[in-house]
Amino acid sequence: MPRTWVLSGMLLTLLLACSESQNSLDKKAAEGRYDEIAAFIEANVLDSASGALVASAMAHVLDRRNRDSIGIVKSIAILTSNETARIASQLLPLIVTKCPMQIDSIFLGSIEDCAAREDYTSLTRLGKEYCSLKTNRMTIIANALEIGQEIVAAQVRKSDALSIVPRLESELESRKAEPIKTQNLEAFMVADVGFSGYEIALAQYTYLGRVPSEKHAVLFTKNTTFTSKGWFTLRVRRLPDSEVRLKEEYGSFNQTWPVYEEVTEEELRINEATMRELGSKRDSVHWARNLATEEVLGIAKMKKELQRILDRSDNVRG
Repeated sequence: MPRTWVLSGMLLTLLLACSESQNSLDKKAAEGRYDEIAAFIEANVLDSASGALVASAMAHVLDRRNRDSIGIVKSIAILTSNETARIASQLLPLIVTKCPMQIDSIFLGSIEDCAAREDYTSLTRLGKEYCSLKTNRMTIIANALEIGQEIVAAQVRKSDALSIVPRLESELESRKAEPIKTQNLEAFMVADVGFSGYEIALAQYTYLGRVPSEKHAVLFTKNTTFTSKGWFTLRVRRLPDSEVRLKEEYGSFNQTWPVYEEVTEEELRINEATMRELGSKRDSVHWARNLATEEVLGIAKMKKELQRILDRSDNVRG
């Protein structure tokens, strides 16, 4: 059964809109001129002033003598426009009363088309419109509506979840950071080498106790200043080793020394806050992708259930 119809010519439509009356409608119905009556409905269906005539015209179109003719298809095509809600209270009940099996078939067919196109928003709209008629028939449509609504909700959840991923991934890419690895350095300050740098001797323990070892290193400080030789303990991080040239009295040859840098409490606080924030963003990306995957699997399952329900429609068509 076709679900759309070619609109009448503009001239005929305008003439019918202006000149129709109850008597002329009755005469056209008696003569079987249902095409002209349908054209009048099309031209005036949204005109509140013509409401009574439109209802009468619809009654003629849906008359039992014409039920298998052009009327039912063309009339329902009018009602499935975007203005359905506005005119349903006046016209749809009339159709439901006069042609229950046809209205069921047309709504079900439209819902099947929506399912085939995976247009679940339109499917839900049509299902709601049908259920609002309160026919107490075609529970298959109510079941399809329920699943259609669940699919639409799942699609929204999936879309919302995935919408945050590009932004979060961009932020993670632009703010790469690693946790600061620190250690407590115990050493002996040997000499100030300038630019907040010091030569230090790492500690070693012997039977004499703690003594400076022969293994020397470089320490750069930020908040700490040494004014004399002596022992210290400082929180630091390791930097790449550096080549140093010893003084003439120590042989004037090169050695590779470890390099350390002081880590302040403020640095640690900022780094820990940054790592918590980036960790939260990574968790959000992981959550969003997992949710989207779950919704995709759920949608696929619901699509199969919807198709299973609609496959039973041949058994319930009138």
